[in-house]
Amino acid sequence: MNNNLFAIIMKKKILLLLATISICVSISAQNDLKARMEYDEAEKAFNENNSEEAISHLDKAQEYLGKWSALISYLKILSLDNLCDYNDCEYSYNKLQQSEVKQYLDFSDKNEEIVNIDKFKNVYEIEQKLKEMEDNASYLSMPELINSADAFNAKDYSKANDWLHKAADKGNSQAMYIIGLLYYNGEGVDQDYNVAFIWSKKAADKGVAGAMNTIGACYANGYGVPVNTTEAINWYKKAAKKGEEKALANLGYCYKNGTGLPKNVSESIIWFTKACEKGNSDACFQIGFLYHDGVEVKQDFQEARNWYNKSIRIDNNLNALKNLGWMYENGQGEQQNISKASDCYKKATEKNDSRSMYLLGKIYTEWIFNGVHEADEAIKYLTMAADRGEIDAMELLVNIYSQGWSNVKKDRHMAKEWTTRIQAAKAKQ
Repeated sequence: MNNNLFAIIMKKKILLLLATISICVSISAQNDLKARMEYDEAEKAFNENNSEEAISHLDKAQEYLGKWSALISYLKILSLDNLCDYNDCEYSYNKLQQSEVKQYLDFSDKNEEIVNIDKFKNVYEIEQKLKEMEDNASYLSMPELINSADAFNAKDYSKANDWLHKAADKGNSQAMYIIGLLYYNGEGVDQDYNVAFIWSKKAADKGVAGAMNTIGACYANGYGVPVNTTEAINWYKKAAKKGEEKALANLGYCYKNGTGLPKNVSESIIWFTKACEKGNSDACFQIGFLYHDGVEVKQDFQEARNWYNKSIRIDNNLNALKNLGWMYENGQGEQQNISKASDCYKKATEKNDSRSMYLLGKIYTEWIFNGVHEADEAIKYLTMAADRGEIDAMELLVNIYSQGWSNVKKDRHMAKEWTTRIQAAKAKQ
């Protein structure tokens, strides 16, 4: 091979190598930009209290970056903190949080000079919550506590109480919390707010977030202690800092109603959102109702429907089912949809809600399904509602039996019977 040919080949190889390097650098730069864009979207979602969306963007940012990043990890830890249930060691978000916190703290140990001290403190506090969660999990596996649960399920409340006290005597904070809760609600024992407060305080002093919320409720309602809204707020905040969903929701109610805190609906939505993200269906419902009602915030039926659906996905929240059914029935925010309305009311009737039984029965009297009036279904649900005291259902049954309708024959005896029951029900009002 002559020298000129060799030089030409080498030149082509060098140019190809340079082109490859240039492409790699270009791709790397593009990925860095994409990672930055995803991080910006994550920050936006986090600031709008949408932690799940924030985490999704952060995962994409990490993927584009191709390596672990302290910046991404920190925001992911804060987002997960909004979603974690520190009362449940097996909760999926908690496991992700444990992994993320460990990586961040390991990085901090090796890079003290570049780690922001305030960020480190925040992550360290979250690590302490995770450790408390693990301690509580070990308490829950204590034989005395397991025996108490078995006795309680068998409705042997005396034996359950004995086992709980044995566990509490050994310093089991969860047993102390449960004893306080049982006395607060009067479950298996005579309701006694004084005793409830004493045991809840013992558990709270050991760091149990649920007990802190119970103490807040005691101060808010004057149960076992004089009413003190300042103390109530303090205890709610202590519990909320540990991620207690009921305390987060209670702070939302306080801001919404101006109880112990300046009335601030925007602030209440922030706290309700935090509680909703942790699985509190009532908090999700409250946000939906604010947008549905449109008195204290700008009315937005789409937002209302979204929050009602979140509430329903958690535990088929009764109030959310009823309100969403009403929206579908009356075409609020979208075209009227009787099928969806009836689905919502049916789920609500499964929770023994008499008003939903009436509304569902009424739908069957007004609309045709499968080409016919489903009179049997109408009578069934109206009767169920009427038997539970719904006067509107009784009056509709009187009309049906007085005049006859679809395949329901006129029945003066039934019409008279329901008229009598209407009079009796109104007399009790």
